[in-house]
Order: sequence, then C-alpha cells, then structure tokens
Amino acid sequence: SKAGQGGVGAVAGIMGTISGVHGPALALAYARSPIQEARATVALIFVLACAASLCLRAVSGLVDPVSALSGLGLSLMACAGWGVSRTVILPEIPARRLALCLVVVSGVTLLLRG
Repeated sequence: SKAGQGGVGAVAGIMGTISGVHGPALALAYARSPIQEARATVALIFVLACAASLCLRAVSGLVDPVSALSGLGLSLMACAGWGVSRTVILPEIPARRLALCLVVVSGVTLLLRG
C-alpha cells in the first residue's frame, strides 16, 4: 500500500540520517518484490539519499576535504558494485536469503553501536 511504502520510506530516512544505514528497512519493504525491481529501486534511493546528505552537510560546513575524497571513493565503489550486480544474478531464493541475512547483521550492528 502507499501508506506502508511511505512509512518504510520515513523509517529508512530516519535510520539513514541517524546512522547512514537505510538498507534494513528497504530490504524488508522489498522482500517480496521481484529482484530486478528491488535492486533498481533501492539503488536509486541510496544514490538520492547520499546525494541529499552530502549536499546538506556541505551547506552546513560539515564536509572537510578528506571526507569529501573518501565519499567520492566510496561512491565510485558503489557504482562499480551496481555495475557488477547487473551481470551477476543470483537465483531468487538465495538472493532473498542473502538480503535477509544482511538486514539482520545491519540491525544487530546498529543495536550494538547504540
């Protein structure tokens, strides 16, 4: 439903703002979606969220040159990962299990970090 998607978007936004990790809420939201749809949507959300975060931090004066270069390097690696993911397609059931494992690990990591 649209309300459910909006709620997941809000939770992912809050999680991303607080910790920089949007993924767990998005992975749960797209758990039953076709893999291609989930990959494309989540990748777009990550790009837009990271771009918005970087712009807001830059305007606020919170981005130093070292962080900017680190962010650029990580962005390039994310783009490379996205490119590789288009050619390496896991069967649907293992891909869903892998996504769920990543959600659990991310959630536990966030809880342990406090």
